[in-house]
Amino acid sequence: MKHCADHRLPEILRDTHHRLRRAGTVASETPVVAADLYWSIGALAQCLTAMDEVISQLGINARKQLRAGKFDVQSGPFEGEPDAALLTAVLALARASSSCEPVQAAIGNAQIAVSDLVVARTTSA
Repeated sequence: MKHCADHRLPEILRDTHHRLRRAGTVASETPVVAADLYWSIGALAQCLTAMDEVISQLGINARKQLRAGKFDVQSGPFEGEPDAALLTAVLALARASSSCEPVQAAIGNAQIAVSDLVVARTTSA
């Protein structure tokens, strides 16, 4: 099993986290027009979709490593019990993935709301 130092995923996720925090700071300090808001919500939707794919891939990779005998738990509550550790991890990943669905729906509703505001503003002008 690769250690975190051997894999770029944690580094990429950390960078994404920092970029989103900076974007939040910028958004709180500057006025946003409807087109920017719509685009930003779309970018969040893409990020969430990508995160759901990462969550799914992590579960798939963990199963492959277990089947290949490369998944080992050397400490903690699942020490020496890779099957139990993997089952717990896969269930947690499945819960995380299913939690993405309502957020995706909310983001879609936010895009519709922004579009409706723009239409309402242009028809009343």
